[in-house]
Amino acid sequence: MRLSEYVNIFPENPGWLYGYSPFREIQLLIDGSLAGVSWPFPLLFTGGVDPGLWRPIVGIGAYDLPALEIDIGPWLPFLCDGNSHTFELKVVGFDSGAAGKIGTVGQNWYVTGAVFIWLDENSNQTTGTELKSTTPLLSFDFQPQVTSSNGTNSTFYFQLLAQRTLSLSSTIYTSSGAKNNIQNMTVSAYNQSLSMNSQGSFSDSSSLLTSYSYPINLYSAYVIAPSSSTLSSVFTLIDRSFVMKGRDILSYLTGTSTEEALQTRQLGSSMYYWNETIVEGTVADTGVTEQWLSYSGNPGFEDGPKNFSRHSREVNNSLVLDKEDWRVMAVPNTIPLPFVDGEPVV
Repeated sequence: MRLSEYVNIFPENPGWLYGYSPFREIQLLIDGSLAGVSWPFPLLFTGGVDPGLWRPIVGIGAYDLPALEIDIGPWLPFLCDGNSHTFELKVVGFDSGAAGKIGTVGQNWYVTGAVFIWLDENSNQTTGTELKSTTPLLSFDFQPQVTSSNGTNSTFYFQLLAQRTLSLSSTIYTSSGAKNNIQNMTVSAYNQSLSMNSQGSFSDSSSLLTSYSYPINLYSAYVIAPSSSTLSSVFTLIDRSFVMKGRDILSYLTGTSTEEALQTRQLGSSMYYWNETIVEGTVADTGVTEQWLSYSGNPGFEDGPKNFSRHSREVNNSLVLDKEDWRVMAVPNTIPLPFVDGEPVV
């Protein structure tokens, strides 16, 4: 039942599905014990799904990869015992056939880490209470469904729900999150629809709750020509957001910011044509992408901006609107996409 078993669900279209699962979790292990996790924002780079969507407005985070943070403060009494310790980063995904339903992912995941340390001028060694940790296994609900017609698979639908709660305390730190992913594929997987939302929250001993949400709705329909003498095409609709409220750990500890809120949304549609390679489009390409961004915070420096907003819109690869303001703005929420004739229903 692992998703990699479905890569050949449409044998007439080999290689179109990559397998694995839509779920990703970055794990930090200290001396082999789970010290924290983070669920990454789903990035779409400038050629992702449909190159016509990202000209000139690029995908959220494409040029500034979001950094993930894990607070290891509760581990300090353990780490400051005078012995050497091992830090390990792992990227895992869903696999119903593996222990704990946690399995491997593809090869294009590269992770690195840095440990930020603040020294106590009045003490040579940090001490504290014994670490108390509650790290139950991930909870998954996977529901696949294949529809066949005349002995041939016509539709592949699946829903994957993941949930996890962690509690680590000596200095109290908790995190929790949930992720829901629904995908549907028709026409030998050339038509695909995706509805996914990663959301979670964490708090530390200051009791300030930080929450995040990464909703994305995506529909793509490819028509692949049998030869370069005929144009291939892809029609795409996308609506996604990055929403964060609270504070990030590094900004708080360095005093550069206290509580802050960031919300950005991208809404786009594109009709994209190509001959030999999808990277090189044609003059027939059409598309519209609109983005809203609003930030509010309390900077630790007097000259730091408290609020900022930007609203941009491009039509057929040209900016027709680009407005910035030093005030917050109302950012509309990501909503379900309008139905397209022939679209697989999610």
